[in-house]
Amino acid sequence: MRAFIRRVFSPGEPEPAPPLSQREVVLKLLSDGEWHSVRDLAWRARRDHGVAYCETGLSARIRELRRPEYGGHPIEGLRTPGGHSFVYRLR
Repeated sequence: MRAFIRRVFSPGEPEPAPPLSQREVVLKLLSDGEWHSVRDLAWRARRDHGVAYCETGLSARIRELRRPEYGGHPIEGLRTPGGHSFVYRLR
């Protein structure tokens, strides 16, 4: 049986915000307008949000964010010199 630790909040203390979804984290990381590789996004997600995401999952979230049902965000992709990977940015 698993033991769960639950924090009890004081009456005047605000409750923490719910965790962001993987898609929300990717959108937040791309929102700076800079070019990012998928590896860089994975590193920044761990550093800034304390979550570990695999590179294939992050790549899938980028494709989803371009779709109309997920906002149709204008995410540009550019092949890196040598052609082995891509970098992405949100316009």
